[in-house]
Amino acid sequence: MLATRTSQKLSRIVHPNQNGFVPFRSIHSTIDLFTAAQAAATADPAMAKALALLLDFCKAYDSVDREFLYEVLQGLGCPDTYVTALRALHEGTQVWFLANGYRSRWVEVSCGIRQACPLAPLLFLLVLEALYRRIDADPLVKGVLLRSEASEVQLMVGGYADDTESYVRSEMEVAIVLKITGEFALASGPRLNDGKTLVVALNPDAISHLEALPPPLQVQAVTKLVRYLVIPVGSVPDPAYTWQLSRTQLVTRLALATRKTMTADQRSLVVAAVVIQKLLYTGRHQ
Repeated sequence: MLATRTSQKLSRIVHPNQNGFVPFRSIHSTIDLFTAAQAAATADPAMAKALALLLDFCKAYDSVDREFLYEVLQGLGCPDTYVTALRALHEGTQVWFLANGYRSRWVEVSCGIRQACPLAPLLFLLVLEALYRRIDADPLVKGVLLRSEASEVQLMVGGYADDTESYVRSEMEVAIVLKITGEFALASGPRLNDGKTLVVALNPDAISHLEALPPPLQVQAVTKLVRYLVIPVGSVPDPAYTWQLSRTQLVTRLALATRKTMTADQRSLVVAAVVIQKLLYTGRHQ
């Protein structure tokens, strides 16, 4: 019940560029933002040094500070009865561990949100909302300016659930974003994994002119592709590689499926659920 009611309100609360678990929003929109930023960086000289920071958080769900979550809910205007109900769901929770057939003693869980709970990803979106709004509000983060005949949009942050990316106009803004994520970590719990956070130059011609980033961050090589929401992305898109990768993945999955005796109806379901969906998803972003 709480998950259903929370889901119904998300589109009014959550940042418009957050597309995970929000009704009527799509993962495609998040990838489209990256593509649009890349097009802007290539076409607009003022955006030539723009970068995309693909942020990675350590044990995001497990590390959420519950008091921070409750304060966020109150700040967003959630009723006291709702916050009280969530407190009751999380406080006093205990777990035990099974190792080599031996069960541990009960251990009290003091942080994080409940795993395998339909409400958990929705609550994490609300925690991340604080980060999204903080980045958007910082006057030193210029982001990437997306222009169309109808309007202009300043793109600074977007994501799909815990897959978050920040867009900066130059390498000078990277340190500012890192400072913001550091403050967010101190307040909320989820910390940035610098070793897994990737930086992609949206215009390949600008890589040689960029100054060094705060360590250990480095701009990805111009020819390197990284997986972002399953799609390989990089400074220079490579549709041929993307299709080859999709083909390899499909062959592997179908090989596993053919090990079992399957009827014609079962094979048609596999094609509809795996093959067609994979091809449509890949084709949508090429």
